Amino acid sequence: MNQNKIGIFIAKCRKDKGLTQTQLAEKLGVTDRSISNWENGKCMPDLSLFKPLCEELGISINEFLSGEKIGKENLKAKSDESTEKLVDISSKEIKRVKIKLFLVSSIFIVIILFFIIDFACIFLLDRPMFAIKGNVPYKYSGLLYDTYSCPEYSVPQVKMKGTKFSCAIDFKYKIVTSEEEVCDNASRTKLYYEENDRRVYTRCLNSISIKYEDKTISLMDFIKNNDSLEEAIDKLTLTHVNTMWDGGTKIYKDGGTTEYSSSGLTLIRCNKMLEDGTVNKDIYFGTSDMEFKDNYCTNDNRTFIHTYTVENIKHGEVEDSYYLTLSVFQGETDTVLVYDLLEELEVGKTYEFELMKIPVFLDIEPRISDIFENTKIVSVTETERKGLEQVQEPVY
Repeated sequence: MNQNKIGIFIAKCRKDKGLTQTQLAEKLGVTDRSISNWENGKCMPDLSLFKPLCEELGISINEFLSGEKIGKENLKAKSDESTEKLVDISSKEIKRVKIKLFLVSSIFIVIILFFIIDFACIFLLDRPMFAIKGNVPYKYSGLLYDTYSCPEYSVPQVKMKGTKFSCAIDFKYKIVTSEEEVCDNASRTKLYYEENDRRVYTRCLNSISIKYEDKTISLMDFIKNNDSLEEAIDKLTLTHVNTMWDGGTKIYKDGGTTEYSSSGLTLIRCNKMLEDGTVNKDIYFGTSDMEFKDNYCTNDNRTFIHTYTVENIKHGEVEDSYYLTLSVFQGETDTVLVYDLLEELEVGKTYEFELMKIPVFLDIEPRISDIFENTKIVSVTETERKGLEQVQEPVY
């Protein structure tokens, strides 16, 4: 196919029709630059423009592809030649479209994979892979969005570029021991407030004071000056130290450096999927020695304490099983089988057993055997309490 010959023929036919390049371009819906390129032999019109171009120029498609007027004597030969040229042009056009579709599809697949990998890293690594750390704490800047790994949220916060967002305002604090209240290992969490589907529990907060704005104030007073415990927590500088395998429960503690006291605070933000399909979002807030317990992050975490003296210990038939002979002050003595003791017990010593019913709706007789058959040991703490001072809470 001779593009130069076809271009000269287009120009001649246009002039014979008394049309300028601009006028012909307007009739075909193209630019005058396109008309110029055709007439100079630089390129051919799109296949879709063959018919409307020939109609405007008053020629047949056979004459257009031949680049000359065709007489009757040469009509058949030129028709066969034009058919071959059309087939060739169509094949090239189809190939060009296929290449274009392949390139577009490849780019689209790469973009999808980019976002899948990036979002996977957000929830696995707490930051996107394709991002740089911003000047703002906890912020990672991506191409289309920013990610904030804020201490007050259990999952990273993803925001589109340009969206105003920031983590809680931090302040530096020191823990100061207070002698107003004794807080020992036996102290338990207490329900501080309940709102919607979230409950907040605190432990030994009355025994803590913090250094804030060059003043030493009790932590409880500081909390009361805020609208909620959540708001107060958001203002504390705490470090993420662990994530539990219950669905994403996270544990935060103070810095533990020379700048912060080593005896500081612990924050547990529950994110546990329960058997009924709901997610527990409770919060536990307490002293640095507060550890995660089995009854935390459940819909009903109520426990009770019974005090027993260990009279005898014997290994069971199964590994990590023990036969404990326990006695209650001025009460019964019985032997029970327990598994995976949380503490190493000694004969002759007295311990406070924190127990949780399984399931919680059962009615249990206050006998040693019934209690240990239908409860789970949450914690075991040695106690010096004697006689009637011993804790024997009712089985709720």
